[in-house]
Amino acid sequence: MLKIIKLILSLSVLLGLILAPISFISNVNAQTNNGTVYYTIKKDDTFYLLGSRFNSSVREIRSINTKINPYNLKIGSKIKLPIGTGILIHHVLKGDTLGKIAPKYNSTVSLIAAKNYIRNPNLIYSGDILAIDKRKNILTQISGNWKSTNMTKWSGTTAVITPTGTNTFNIDISAYQVHLTANGYEVPHMGDMEGKGTIKNDKIHFIVDENMSGDISLQNEKLIINYNGPRNYQAGANVIYDTDFIRQ
Repeated sequence: MLKIIKLILSLSVLLGLILAPISFISNVNAQTNNGTVYYTIKKDDTFYLLGSRFNSSVREIRSINTKINPYNLKIGSKIKLPIGTGILIHHVLKGDTLGKIAPKYNSTVSLIAAKNYIRNPNLIYSGDILAIDKRKNILTQISGNWKSTNMTKWSGTTAVITPTGTNTFNIDISAYQVHLTANGYEVPHMGDMEGKGTIKNDKIHFIVDENMSGDISLQNEKLIINYNGPRNYQAGANVIYDTDFIRQ
């Protein structure tokens, strides 16, 4: 009887050791931020680059790795990395690709590759640790009221983007321009155009009709509209060529 009890206890301990790594990986792949993670040093790693990658700092990394010489990192050695605010951690599993990982975190392949200094986005390895910036949904980022940055020529021009679904929206551009006549009179030119948009594979596209469409992007917190169609096709079309937009 005593032998049977000992056998059961031994099997319980062994099972716990087997399941522990699985539990650790599952937890780490969840949306966590802050805390620490164990990391294996790779070629070209430095405390500075790791700090930048994981939103930490050289000082913070050194403070919890006091026995590690930051100027003589050994490839294959393990260190403890502090995870800064706004970072999610993903442990790469067999079969993972950046294309599969990115949608899970509302990110993109290019953003994850750049954050983790990945030269070839098609080449990641099981066991790699990826730092992923928390991102708002793209539609959330572009929705709302925007105003022209060209206040001299297009003062009063606005763009309003209203969500209509998970990845669809309406866009309404109200163009307003004050034009000086030869006699020196100020004549306001106004126009309005409305379109419907979709977001697919991180591409933001809208269409007004069969002759007018365009793409939208966010750059340095500015809304950029790249328009495809005749410049003077419809009132409001000119403004897309002459301005970008900032939040109202």
